[in-house]
Amino acid sequence: MNPDEKKKAEQKAQGRRLKAAREHLGHQKAKPAAKFHGFSVDTYPQHENGTRSISRAVKQYAEAFGVAEEWLLYGRNPPSWATSDIEHSEEARLGAAEHFLRPWRLFRGLTVADLSGSLGVPSDAVEDWEDGKRELSDKWLRKIADIMDATPGAILDVDPGAVPPALLEMWIDHARRQRQVLQGLSLVRNTAA
Repeated sequence: MNPDEKKKAEQKAQGRRLKAAREHLGHQKAKPAAKFHGFSVDTYPQHENGTRSISRAVKQYAEAFGVAEEWLLYGRNPPSWATSDIEHSEEARLGAAEHFLRPWRLFRGLTVADLSGSLGVPSDAVEDWEDGKRELSDKWLRKIADIMDATPGAILDVDPGAVPPALLEMWIDHARRQRQVLQGLSLVRNTAA
Protein backbone atom coordinates (compact mmCIF):
# COMPACT_ATOMS: atom_id res chain seq x y z
CA MET A 1 0.00 0.00 0.00
CA ASN A 2 1.49 3.33 -1.02
CA PRO A 3 1.44 6.34 1.37
CA ASP A 4 -1.60 7.96 -0.30
CA GLU A 5 -3.63 4.75 -0.10
CA LYS A 6 -2.58 4.28 3.53
CA LYS A 7 -3.65 7.83 4.40
CA LYS A 8 -7.04 7.32 2.71
CA ALA A 9 -7.57 4.03 4.55
CA GLU A 10 -6.71 5.68 7.89
CA GLN A 11 -9.13 8.55 7.21
CA LYS A 12 -11.90 6.07 6.30
CA ALA A 13 -11.28 4.16 9.56
CA GLN A 14 -11.33 7.44 11.54
CA GLY A 15 -14.60 8.33 9.83
CA ARG A 16 -16.17 4.98 10.77
CA ARG A 17 -15.15 5.46 14.42
CA LEU A 18 -16.48 9.04 14.39
CA LYS A 19 -19.79 7.89 12.92
CA ALA A 20 -20.04 5.10 15.49
CA ALA A 21 -19.46 7.62 18.32
CA ARG A 22 -22.16 9.92 16.92
CA GLU A 23 -24.65 7.07 16.54
CA HIS A 24 -23.84 5.80 20.03
CA LEU A 25 -25.08 9.14 21.41
CA GLY A 26 -28.33 8.69 19.48
CA HIS A 27 -27.71 11.18 16.67
CA GLN A 28 -29.23 9.65 13.52
CA LYS A 29 -27.71 12.05 10.96
CA ALA A 30 -24.36 13.82 10.66
CA LYS A 31 -25.46 17.39 9.86
CA PRO A 32 -27.99 17.75 12.71
CA ALA A 33 -25.38 16.28 15.09
CA ALA A 34 -22.83 18.82 13.83
CA LYS A 35 -25.30 21.68 14.45
CA PHE A 36 -26.18 20.35 17.90
CA HIS A 37 -22.51 20.14 18.97
CA GLY A 38 -21.38 23.32 17.22
CA PHE A 39 -19.17 21.55 14.65
CA SER A 40 -18.77 22.87 11.12
CA VAL A 41 -21.79 21.57 9.20
CA ASP A 42 -19.70 21.45 6.00
CA THR A 43 -16.58 19.82 7.44
CA TYR A 44 -18.04 17.28 9.88
CA PRO A 45 -19.71 15.08 7.21
CA GLN A 46 -16.41 15.05 5.28
CA HIS A 47 -14.68 13.79 8.42
CA GLU A 48 -17.26 11.03 8.80
CA ASN A 49 -17.00 9.87 5.20
CA GLY A 50 -13.20 9.90 5.40
CA THR A 51 -12.46 12.52 2.75
CA ARG A 52 -10.71 14.81 5.27
CA SER A 53 -8.44 14.10 8.22
CA ILE A 54 -9.97 14.68 11.65
CA SER A 55 -6.67 15.60 13.32
CA ARG A 56 -7.49 19.31 13.79
CA ALA A 57 -10.93 18.67 15.27
CA VAL A 58 -10.25 15.41 17.11
CA LYS A 59 -10.12 16.99 20.59
CA GLN A 60 -13.49 18.67 20.07
CA TYR A 61 -15.05 15.46 18.76
CA ALA A 62 -13.61 13.32 21.55
CA GLU A 63 -14.98 15.66 24.23
CA ALA A 64 -18.42 15.94 22.60
CA PHE A 65 -18.82 12.19 22.11
CA GLY A 66 -17.11 11.07 25.33
CA VAL A 67 -14.41 8.96 23.67
CA ALA A 68 -10.62 8.98 23.70
CA GLU A 69 -8.79 11.01 21.05
CA GLU A 70 -6.45 8.07 20.45
CA TRP A 71 -9.44 5.86 19.65
CA LEU A 72 -10.79 8.28 17.07
CA LEU A 73 -7.34 8.72 15.50
CA TYR A 74 -5.77 5.26 15.82
CA GLY A 75 -8.37 2.83 17.19
CA ARG A 76 -6.55 2.48 20.53
CA ASN A 77 -8.31 2.65 23.92
CA PRO A 78 -11.81 1.96 22.53
CA PRO A 79 -14.92 2.73 24.56
CA SER A 80 -16.62 -0.29 26.13
CA TRP A 81 -19.48 -0.18 23.63
CA ALA A 82 -17.24 -0.25 20.54
CA THR A 83 -16.73 -3.50 18.65
CA SER A 84 -13.76 -4.32 16.49
CA ASP A 85 -15.82 -4.40 13.30
CA ILE A 86 -16.15 -0.60 13.41
CA GLU A 87 -12.56 -0.57 12.15
CA HIS A 88 -13.45 -2.30 8.90
CA SER A 89 -15.60 -1.33 5.95
CA GLU A 90 -18.65 -3.53 5.46
CA GLU A 91 -17.09 -5.09 2.36
CA ALA A 92 -13.84 -5.90 4.19
CA ARG A 93 -15.73 -7.13 7.24
CA LEU A 94 -18.14 -9.45 5.42
CA GLY A 95 -15.79 -10.91 2.82
CA ALA A 96 -16.87 -13.04 -0.13
CA ALA A 97 -17.89 -16.27 1.63
CA GLU A 98 -21.48 -17.40 2.18
CA HIS A 99 -21.02 -17.47 5.94
CA PHE A 100 -19.97 -14.97 8.59
CA LEU A 101 -16.62 -16.37 9.69
CA ARG A 102 -14.70 -13.13 9.03
CA PRO A 103 -17.25 -10.90 10.82
CA TRP A 104 -17.21 -13.25 13.81
CA ARG A 105 -13.40 -13.27 13.90
CA LEU A 106 -13.34 -9.46 13.82
CA PHE A 107 -16.18 -9.24 16.35
CA ARG A 108 -14.17 -11.39 18.78
CA GLY A 109 -11.04 -9.29 18.15
CA LEU A 110 -9.00 -12.14 16.66
CA THR A 111 -6.45 -11.92 13.87
CA VAL A 112 -6.13 -14.55 11.16
CA ALA A 113 -2.95 -15.71 12.93
CA ASP A 114 -4.82 -15.99 16.27
CA LEU A 115 -7.52 -18.17 14.75
CA SER A 116 -5.17 -20.32 12.68
CA GLY A 117 -2.97 -20.86 15.77
CA SER A 118 -5.95 -21.90 17.89
CA LEU A 119 -7.08 -24.33 15.19
CA GLY A 120 -3.60 -25.60 14.36
CA VAL A 121 -4.01 -24.83 10.66
CA PRO A 122 -2.03 -22.55 8.33
CA SER A 123 -3.18 -18.93 8.04
CA ASP A 124 -3.89 -19.60 4.36
CA ALA A 125 -6.65 -22.04 5.35
CA VAL A 126 -8.45 -19.40 7.43
CA GLU A 127 -8.05 -16.81 4.65
CA ASP A 128 -9.40 -19.30 2.08
CA TRP A 129 -12.44 -20.06 4.28
CA GLU A 130 -13.10 -16.36 4.76
CA ASP A 131 -12.75 -15.61 1.05
CA GLY A 132 -14.97 -18.54 0.07
CA LYS A 133 -12.12 -20.28 -1.80
CA ARG A 134 -12.33 -23.34 0.46
CA GLU A 135 -15.47 -24.93 1.85
CA LEU A 136 -15.92 -24.72 5.60
CA SER A 137 -16.61 -28.32 6.72
CA ASP A 138 -18.82 -29.22 9.69
CA LYS A 139 -15.73 -30.39 11.60
CA TRP A 140 -13.96 -27.03 11.30
CA LEU A 141 -17.19 -25.07 11.75
CA ARG A 142 -17.77 -26.70 15.15
CA LYS A 143 -14.16 -26.04 16.24
CA ILE A 144 -14.35 -22.42 15.09
CA ALA A 145 -17.69 -21.91 16.87
CA ASP A 146 -16.13 -23.12 20.13
CA ILE A 147 -13.21 -20.70 19.74
CA MET A 148 -15.58 -17.83 18.88
CA ASP A 149 -17.85 -18.68 21.83
CA ALA A 150 -20.69 -18.97 19.34
CA THR A 151 -22.71 -21.71 17.70
CA PRO A 152 -22.15 -23.22 14.24
CA GLY A 153 -25.51 -21.78 13.19
CA ALA A 154 -24.45 -18.30 14.27
CA ILE A 155 -21.26 -18.51 12.20
CA LEU A 156 -23.32 -19.59 9.19
CA ASP A 157 -26.32 -17.27 9.51
CA VAL A 158 -25.71 -14.28 11.79
CA ASP A 159 -23.68 -11.15 11.05
CA PRO A 160 -22.57 -10.08 14.55
CA GLY A 161 -22.03 -6.51 13.36
CA ALA A 162 -25.70 -6.19 12.43
CA VAL A 163 -27.13 -7.28 15.80
CA PRO A 164 -26.90 -5.39 19.13
CA PRO A 165 -24.23 -7.19 21.22
CA ALA A 166 -26.55 -7.87 24.19
CA LEU A 167 -29.18 -9.44 21.92
CA LEU A 168 -26.51 -11.46 20.14
CA GLU A 169 -25.12 -12.90 23.39
CA MET A 170 -28.64 -13.68 24.61
CA TRP A 171 -29.41 -15.54 21.36
CA ILE A 172 -26.15 -17.53 21.53
CA ASP A 173 -26.76 -18.41 25.18
CA HIS A 174 -30.25 -19.68 24.30
CA ALA A 175 -28.89 -21.77 21.39
CA ARG A 176 -26.18 -23.20 23.64
CA ARG A 177 -28.74 -24.24 26.27
CA GLN A 178 -30.91 -25.88 23.62
CA ARG A 179 -27.91 -27.86 22.40
CA GLN A 180 -27.16 -29.03 25.97
CA VAL A 181 -30.75 -30.18 26.44
CA LEU A 182 -30.65 -32.12 23.15
CA GLN A 183 -27.33 -33.71 24.11
CA GLY A 184 -28.83 -34.70 27.47
CA LEU A 185 -31.86 -36.29 25.77
CA SER A 186 -29.57 -38.17 23.40
CA LEU A 187 -27.54 -39.48 26.34
CA VAL A 188 -30.72 -40.62 28.15
CA ARG A 189 -31.93 -42.45 25.00
CA ASN A 190 -28.56 -44.15 24.52
CA THR A 191 -28.45 -45.37 28.14
CA ALA A 192 -32.05 -46.59 28.00
CA ALA A 193 -31.36 -48.62 24.85
